[in-house]
Amino acid sequence: MRLLPGLVIDRPGSSAEYLTSGWRYLRPVREKRTAPCARSCPIGNDLPGILYLVGRGRMEEAWRLLKATNPFPSVCGRVCYRFCESACNRGELDEPLAIRAVERFLGDLGRERGWRVEAGKPTGREVAVVGGGPAGLSCAYHLRLLGHGVRVFEAREREGGLMAWGMPEEHLPRAVLEEELASLREMGVEVERGRRVEGRRELEGYGAVVLATGREPLPEGLRVERADEWGRTGGEGVFAAGELAGERRGVARAVGSGRRVALAVDAFLRGREPEPLPAPSPVGPEEIKLDYFTPSPRVGGPSGPGSEEEVRAEAGRCFSCGSCNGCDNCWILCPEACIRKEGEREYRTDEDYCKGCGICAAECPRAVIRMVEEGT
Repeated sequence: MRLLPGLVIDRPGSSAEYLTSGWRYLRPVREKRTAPCARSCPIGNDLPGILYLVGRGRMEEAWRLLKATNPFPSVCGRVCYRFCESACNRGELDEPLAIRAVERFLGDLGRERGWRVEAGKPTGREVAVVGGGPAGLSCAYHLRLLGHGVRVFEAREREGGLMAWGMPEEHLPRAVLEEELASLREMGVEVERGRRVEGRRELEGYGAVVLATGREPLPEGLRVERADEWGRTGGEGVFAAGELAGERRGVARAVGSGRRVALAVDAFLRGREPEPLPAPSPVGPEEIKLDYFTPSPRVGGPSGPGSEEEVRAEAGRCFSCGSCNGCDNCWILCPEACIRKEGEREYRTDEDYCKGCGICAAECPRAVIRMVEEGT
């Protein structure tokens, strides 16, 4: 009988020399996809990443990941409209995660423990921000992270805008807001209070100008007829953020707008185009393998978790949609044992032996693995 090499083991001993990858026409691809909560967050917080760290008790890491996008976690953790929770896939099983409560806990924990964010390496560039509301201050914060000098001109006697003037004390305690505002000044954001900019000439000498005046009048010689997704107005080095850029009202939306504009200003100062905004493909509830998850109600009831123990338990309810959390399903269930675990959440498929059976993709609880045709 003539045996076909690679299809039949034609002699006893190890089968390691038989590379079975030639049998497949599909191969597994691992990719990080967008969770619907993150897709719905106007700020762009990495919510699955934050919840993963919280669930493992790595609170400072989680806080720093949150602060990479949001300068005001204690504020947003109290007054955000919870867009993320409305989109949470966990609602298909029992109840959405109490994400806002987790954010509030992290923000308050960071303030309590004195954690600080440092400004980036100085670039020697200076930016003027007209308007000290959430959009302008978020822009200033992110510009400092990128190493630029920032001066905020605020017409009123204190900065904060909607956060300072539009929120009742029971929703947003003034002490909480003042601590978050102080953290911006500590990292080098300069604020001129009671300083109304009357004309463009007062802004000469700055590398860029960001207008974030909301519904207040603009300085003479400056106007915004339209702004693109980056807040670019068409004027050389002039950007708009928040409502002035067409953003709908709300603290989280303003913070997200300020962040995007800061990225665009940074690109302008460095003589390049901003990186394209991602076009996410959110993980739908039908892609989650619900059989792998046990129904469990929201920790802490309607108000959400309060203690660190409760917050960790609540974060543990996260499906981690589209993000590998190291569950080991693919590694354990691969019939060819050709998946190698190489880190906390890193796996590698041995392409020489993978037959493309698709079990890893079929049993991934959170839609991280998909099968594609060879050659694509």
